[in-house]
Amino acid sequence: MNRHVLEWIESFFCLQKKQRVAVIEALSSWTGVLSGVLQGSVLGPILFVCYINDMLETIASFVYMYADDTKIGRAVTCGSDGLALRSDLDQLGDWSQKWQLRFNVSKYKVMHYGRNNVNEQYTMQDDSGSRYILQESKEEKDLGVCVDNMLKFLDHVAQAACKANRLLGLIRRSFTHLDITLMKQLYTVMVRPHLEYGNVVWHPQLKQNIELLEAVQHRVTKMIPGLSHLSYEERLKRMGLPSLSYRRLYVVMP
Repeated sequence: MNRHVLEWIESFFCLQKKQRVAVIEALSSWTGVLSGVLQGSVLGPILFVCYINDMLETIASFVYMYADDTKIGRAVTCGSDGLALRSDLDQLGDWSQKWQLRFNVSKYKVMHYGRNNVNEQYTMQDDSGSRYILQESKEEKDLGVCVDNMLKFLDHVAQAACKANRLLGLIRRSFTHLDITLMKQLYTVMVRPHLEYGNVVWHPQLKQNIELLEAVQHRVTKMIPGLSHLSYEERLKRMGLPSLSYRRLYVVMP
């Protein structure tokens, strides 16, 4: 590596960082920052990726990484699969010890997918060298999507519909008159994105989920004066909106 690049990186880490607190026009005195990562830099994320990049080479299971969030997975159908996954967890522990990047194993969880999964127990080594049993989780939120161990996404759909209905209530309280143009704009910008975020992952297959989502748009069309007596299909036609089921199957762009 070029000497100037090394000096540049060294100066980044050795920079005497200071901070102070501002309240209106009053300022506290400066104090040194002894820990933490410099926020808002371009070099910081690049160096972090370089630092953890070789972690993928230590394990054989599937690895999914997003920023500082890492997941490993493996189809466990027999005892040897469980042993391989345990070996990968041990390899991760060895890697963290070698490179001094400590894992907070108390935050680690394991999720068993499907009814016939072999629900084995897994452990990882903590900073003290003790074995920590990873707690089993039935549901986790990943990048805004609630994923459950049966992949039914019941809670995710319920939360999305609840959030969308709260926004519709806010719209109703904030506008005294809603015509087709205004309601369509408010709905498509503020409400519908919550009903469709990440739906490539959780595309609903259960009838109750499909109907719960469609009920939100059903409510939208009935909020417009003069349309409530019409059928749902006719209200959608007047507003120029397709059903949510149709959009999930055929529409790519918003």
